[in-house]
Amino acid sequence: MKKIKRKYFPDCQSSSFKITNILQDNGYNHYPTDWLMLFHPGILLPYLINANSLDPGDIYNQGNYLQGWLWFYLPIGAKTLSLMSLMVLNYGLWSYWAWQGLKRCFHNPSANLFSKQQSYRLTACFEVMILGFALNPQVHQWMSYAKGVFENLQMLLVLNLVLFLGLIAALSPHRQTLQDWARYRHQQRNSRNRGLLKDLLWGEKSPALVAIALNLAIASVILLPWIILWSDSEFKIPALWALLLNMGFILVCATVAQLMLLMKAQKRAVWATTTVGGLIILPPIILGFLSMYPNKTTALWLLSAFPWASVEHSVGISVAFALMAQSLVLAVLNFRLRRKLQKAGESATKALLSGN
Repeated sequence: MKKIKRKYFPDCQSSSFKITNILQDNGYNHYPTDWLMLFHPGILLPYLINANSLDPGDIYNQGNYLQGWLWFYLPIGAKTLSLMSLMVLNYGLWSYWAWQGLKRCFHNPSANLFSKQQSYRLTACFEVMILGFALNPQVHQWMSYAKGVFENLQMLLVLNLVLFLGLIAALSPHRQTLQDWARYRHQQRNSRNRGLLKDLLWGEKSPALVAIALNLAIASVILLPWIILWSDSEFKIPALWALLLNMGFILVCATVAQLMLLMKAQKRAVWATTTVGGLIILPPIILGFLSMYPNKTTALWLLSAFPWASVEHSVGISVAFALMAQSLVLAVLNFRLRRKLQKAGESATKALLSGN
């Protein structure tokens, strides 16, 4: 029987190799989103191929992506050990947090996914992990280092928005829990200011707004030194504005979500998700249809979920008005939330007393 000689067909590469080739493109280099590459085991294939004395050119176009891959200026892509160590650290870190959430829900299905104390540590871990990939931006002839770090900050703020939407969902208690907490605070009204801040920061049943604000403060403390130490001050002030506006918008979303979860209607979680999603998605779509682009209609974009898109084209007075508008909206929403919690506490207390 004749031996059939196998031929190598490039078009028949496995999907793993194809995905890896796409991810290894130089266009994906030096961005905070490079953190997502750590979840892709295929980035280790070039090292495994070389370790087995195979020719990477026959199987895999390695390029020079990994050679320039930096995390806090450490060349993690230069050696197999450094890359594998960071991948193991990344997998271990997020497996730990996933396990913490699953463990809480297993013991108490009605509990929040994370405690407030856990959320503070999770935010710090996330910010440190992705900040390491943002320090070394991509520089071209048409893009300076200052512009590169500002673009990295923009991407980082998008990732932060995703993180905080998850934290809002994980930390915000539902109606019955809020009613129980409001009834307890109403019964302790003679000493209601005593321990209130501690309860809002650490309590399981209290509203999540103060905890979200503290998480935002933790993220800002980690990001601010990086922004302040930028060598070029051209984008430093716009970056600080973008950070403040991003924080304000997230607080608005957290307050709206908490108000939705306090409603009497059924499927409150669906209402909260839809409302917050509408606040994020609809304004940019509407502005785009009306041809109001970030570099022209800056004032409206400053109030959207993506203020960083227009902040570099804005003047100080526009940013000041946007911050004032956010503060006013926050004040009105929090006043309404406080009134609803007070009424819920009074009603629950009366119902409890009448039942006895």
